[in-house]
Amino acid sequence: MEAVIKKVNRVYSKQNPSQYLTDLRQVDKFVKNRMGLLHELKLPKKIFKNSKLIDYGSGTGLNTLVYGVLGADCTLIEFDKRSYKYSKKIFKKFSTNKFRIINKDIFQHKTKIKYDFVVSNGVAHHTKNPILTLKICVNSLKKGGFFILGIGEKSGFFQRNLQRYILYSLCKNEKEITDYSKFLFKDHLKKAAKYSGRTVQEVIADTYLNPKINTVSLKEILNFFSINNLELYSFYGRMKTLNQFFESRIDQFRHKKTKKNLKKNKFSSMNLNLHDIENFSLSNNYYKKSFKSTYKKINELNKNLDKLTNSINDLEFGKKLKGLHINVINSIEEKIKKINNVELINKNHQSNFLKELKAIFKILNTNMNQHAKASKIKKYLSACKVLLKGVNGTGMNYIVGYKK
Repeated sequence: MEAVIKKVNRVYSKQNPSQYLTDLRQVDKFVKNRMGLLHELKLPKKIFKNSKLIDYGSGTGLNTLVYGVLGADCTLIEFDKRSYKYSKKIFKKFSTNKFRIINKDIFQHKTKIKYDFVVSNGVAHHTKNPILTLKICVNSLKKGGFFILGIGEKSGFFQRNLQRYILYSLCKNEKEITDYSKFLFKDHLKKAAKYSGRTVQEVIADTYLNPKINTVSLKEILNFFSINNLELYSFYGRMKTLNQFFESRIDQFRHKKTKKNLKKNKFSSMNLNLHDIENFSLSNNYYKKSFKSTYKKINELNKNLDKLTNSINDLEFGKKLKGLHINVINSIEEKIKKINNVELINKNHQSNFLKELKAIFKILNTNMNQHAKASKIKKYLSACKVLLKGVNGTGMNYIVGYKK
């Protein structure tokens, strides 16, 4: 799924439009792929039919085209002239609905229209003020509408920012950044190009040469949602809070989400460490692996609980009672004892990650010349078991808000 998400998410100006859609069959394939993400976000395709949608920072328009094919009347706001021209080209060829494409900075665009859907996909973290960018988007959203947000999040983007830090510490100009990124991060560039459909040079431009990548934390995003009367509708990925583990479900549903409570709390009571620490270092999220034995024990416990509850379920007066099974109760007691040390995170993995991270900073702080330092970093990274392995965190988070 991550490959699909990355492939449909190319909204930067340094793209080559000639690589994009050329026939109807490709459009159909693209829409089906994008539907995978919309399905994960609990957005069925039928809700876009006859809706009004605006995309702030629409890039080449490919992402927005999907909504047009699904039946939305789309308005696209895009500052880059090249992307704007390509948007017009593909919408004229493939969209069956009304569309309007505006070549303008999103900070300069003014509208009184309220839309059913507002989209901001991979744009906010490339601006000086991401929260203000989100505010501009939400101002165009009508009550009962959905805000579809794709954004870089601080913990998820940490390892990519680490790559930028290493390159900026070593290099003196853009050519050196390009050359040393190929030298140090060859595997990452190869994977990123494969799964995103971009060239290696485009990945370098997007990740290392792009002058502004100002990510925000999940807590900041949720605070923004609560202040702007947005309810968290769906989230692509694993968002966990300690409250979810230690608070009973009935208490979660009892909490009244009034405007007063939301404004007062602003999610400050929510501990987001679980989500943050996973995205911070776990390339492929080992959460389930670390809980594998615990899941097994809990499943065994549940089977015994079912036996116990079924034994006195559906009772009728006057009929023979089944009776409680003492051996089942004993079994439950034993299985509960085995679940007394539940680890919420993979501590061993995190410890190794931090050790490797410290070693990189030690190398950067040595007095070696540029190439010697880069060579030592390359050698160390190849020996690392955790740092900069796999997909290097979560580059893009997808969150949907519902305006109450």
